[in-house]
Amino acid sequence: MWEPFTTDVHPTTGKIIECGDRWLDLTRALDILTGIISPATVQAFVDWAEQAGITSEDLDDSVHDLASEPAPDTNNGGLHDQVSFMIESCGEDGARDLLVRCEPEEPRPGHALGTLRCRMADGYDDDRVNDILGRISQATGVRVVCVWNERDRWSCGGESNFYVEGDDGHLRELAGDLWLWLNGRPDDPDTPHFPGLPASWIGPPTGVSAATLAWHDGEHNYARRDLENGE
Repeated sequence: MWEPFTTDVHPTTGKIIECGDRWLDLTRALDILTGIISPATVQAFVDWAEQAGITSEDLDDSVHDLASEPAPDTNNGGLHDQVSFMIESCGEDGARDLLVRCEPEEPRPGHALGTLRCRMADGYDDDRVNDILGRISQATGVRVVCVWNERDRWSCGGESNFYVEGDDGHLRELAGDLWLWLNGRPDDPDTPHFPGLPASWIGPPTGVSAATLAWHDGEHNYARRDLENGE
């Protein structure tokens, strides 16, 4: 159930906050009103901030803009207190957007991946796979690949799944939140705010080696059947 609840005005203080006009799930609005925020939610946000190289100092200005009076105490409390305050102030969606905007400019692990959320919600082809999974793999050191059912002379097609390819070439199931984070709809409350730590993506072994697949583009696409070459 969705209710009209905007984060332009803080629900408890009435202060204007700069998180834009957005709609919140009623349960999340009640969480803000009652101060009930899941510790797991806060930790997920903190994990992402650390993965992206965001420091407590990077969040000082954002926290100060949200509420100038408690800002010194909050900023002195470190990353965990800052993230908690951001979620309390403008909801999970607003806090997520603030964290993404606070990612440091210089490359660090996870740098600039926050903008990839829901980028595959409208589907993907082999080019988009190489772009998005390539960026994820390069930033995190976890090689994520897509295995298609078949490939012809024009493109890849049929069913497809994402896997983690180990250094030994063996495929593991893709676990954790990464797939839904990439493919979920932005307005779906079940779409994760962040993909989780890269270690959480590595699932159980499939028993399949990438070398046994019929086709590989040299990047992040594999196919079980190569129709162009009759394999």
